[in-house]
Amino acid sequence: MLAVGPNPSKEALLQSARFLHRELPIRLAKRVKELESLPYGLSQMPPVIKVRNWYEESFRDILSTPEPHTEEEELAFTALLDRIHDRHNDVTPTLAQGVLLLKRELGASGSDVLTQCPYLQDFLNRFHSSRIGIRLLISQHLAIHHPVPGYIGTIATAISPVGVIRDAISDAARICDRVYGWAPEVELSGETDAPQVNFVPTHLHHIVFELVKNSMRAVLEFHGVKNYDAPAIKIILSEDEREFAIKISDQGGGIPRSDMPRIWSYLYTTQSNSGGAEALLDAIAQGGGMGVDAAGGHPTNAVGPTGGESTPMSGFGYGLPISRLLLQHSGGDLELCSLPGYGTDAYLHIPKEFKLQVDQDV
Repeated sequence: MLAVGPNPSKEALLQSARFLHRELPIRLAKRVKELESLPYGLSQMPPVIKVRNWYEESFRDILSTPEPHTEEEELAFTALLDRIHDRHNDVTPTLAQGVLLLKRELGASGSDVLTQCPYLQDFLNRFHSSRIGIRLLISQHLAIHHPVPGYIGTIATAISPVGVIRDAISDAARICDRVYGWAPEVELSGETDAPQVNFVPTHLHHIVFELVKNSMRAVLEFHGVKNYDAPAIKIILSEDEREFAIKISDQGGGIPRSDMPRIWSYLYTTQSNSGGAEALLDAIAQGGGMGVDAAGGHPTNAVGPTGGESTPMSGFGYGLPISRLLLQHSGGDLELCSLPGYGTDAYLHIPKEFKLQVDQDV
């Protein structure tokens, strides 16, 4: 992906388009087959059927389009990819809605049944990991048609990750202020000069936004919403010759040790009340959402808000597992350590040698 350079030739664009024409139907078809065979009747939930229909429609659209061999055919295929990219914008919240509807149908036991179903957790990991790969491949092809200084496609090669981090903190504070009336202070220290690292800004923004938002909520709930002396959230940046690392520390009471094995579950949330997910279901039903998709976008939008005005402080429980998948797709990782009764530390590892994990479908 980096080899095409900031100004790809027409032949490079054709090679990219032909690869996507061959590869995308395979990835789309695998997801359709899985969506048809989910346990507990999940495949028959209307939101899941909607997602499956999107994948089937995109599969048919690509197969009905000739493999591009001329500049005109490549441009037509790129326009189709743009429409497919837009079609799949709401896949994550829609699939989450289907899982929560199933949980509601199962009643009081729903949470235990679904969180203890290894197949469902594995499916969601596979599905969302594959989706990140698909959207990265598409968004990269779209972006190389419109070169932006400091980027190769959607990959930042000369843009400071510190600027993206500051934007994510600002967006999280804005959402927190809208919900609670104010936001705890965030202190940024360490290697705040721009390190040399290739990264996808949409991914980094989404991850930092989610983690800082979670920390702000935890601090306010633990110390009191009206306690304006609540301790600051501390973010430390560091680097060596191999990676750029971020530590996000809060004093928000931590996560109970008994809950730690479940923090990567798509149904786990640290929200203190159980109404968040139900409220989100109602919001989606009325046309709301979970915020802008972060699995791939044009670099000109890379550091924009991850969540719009409808973005909640918590609820679905997708923030942590999706954030970890996004980091793992660039060869990095996300780790959490908690001190119950005190706070939580999140560690983000971003390799300086970019290793995008989209070559093998899962």
